[in-house]
Amino acid sequence: MKRLKFIFIMFLILSLTSCKSASYNMESDINKGYAVSGISNKHNVEKLDEFLFKVDQGESSDLTIVQLTKEGDPIYFSLSYSGDFIMYKYDNSKDKYGKSDMTEEKVNKSDFYKNENRYYIKTSEGEVVLFDLE
Repeated sequence: MKRLKFIFIMFLILSLTSCKSASYNMESDINKGYAVSGISNKHNVEKLDEFLFKVDQGESSDLTIVQLTKEGDPIYFSLSYSGDFIMYKYDNSKDKYGKSDMTEEKVNKSDFYKNENRYYIKTSEGEVVLFDLE
């Protein structure tokens, strides 16, 4: 009986620890220079204007934007400008409650813009708010 109880407890411990997923480390993304938009805080906001300025000047530039869900899961938007177009990548594979989606497409440099307190990108699926300063 003791042996059966021990096996049951070990099974329970293993199953509980294997279900635990790694939590998101916002500090790591902030230190990488990503523009991060949480529920109540914004980090590296200046990176957005820097990217927009470089694109306007025709300089190559990269930007990663992270939007956090209500649960604190990251959704990544990566923009890479090489002088001809912006390569836009969307990745919500780390969103535990969302449909895991990863897309990539080329957009014109004029399709990334700021209007008042928001940064947008126009994609084949429509206009996407990448970052809200409010």
